[in-house]
Amino acid sequence: MYRIIPCLLSLLLLLVSCKKEKEKDPLSQLPPETQTGANTFGCLVNGKVFTPGGVPGWAGSELSAYYQWVDDRYYFVLGARNDKGVGNRAVGVYADSIRLREGTKYQFSIRENGNASARYYYSDNSVSTTYFTDGNVYTGELWIKRLDTVKLIVSGTFWFDAVNSKGEKVEIREGRFDMGYRR
Repeated sequence: MYRIIPCLLSLLLLLVSCKKEKEKDPLSQLPPETQTGANTFGCLVNGKVFTPGGVPGWAGSELSAYYQWVDDRYYFVLGARNDKGVGNRAVGVYADSIRLREGTKYQFSIRENGNASARYYYSDNSVSTTYFTDGNVYTGELWIKRLDTVKLIVSGTFWFDAVNSKGEKVEIREGRFDMGYRR
């Protein structure tokens, strides 16, 4: 009997520590990669989990995707915002004048006609800054894994490095999205 109690306590501690390790793993906290139009979005910002959330309608929608034909050009905009906790944060992915194709990867560059680009925005009570890809040192990649123009679903992955006007860098990794989009 006296030997069973220490064994049970050791087993209990092992189970609790395994659960804590899993909770600490940021990748396990991101939404799964799906291609069903599940309206999910997530990434790691400097190693910390970013998912949409906060007050709906404040400073725009929490999550949105558009793929439109306007003025004889295609535009793709994917945005996620989170204002939970301290500050307001947003991740944006863009393709200007690019007709997206399923199974295709696009390199991020500076935001202008004919390019894909990305940005990260952060603000709190004391500071506000936007980080942009530049196509040279600060670049990344958008991979369109599914583009269903009948059901209006776009899914894929992304990553990027971006810089603000002060030369401060942000790393966005393991980005994934599965969205119904608007035209």
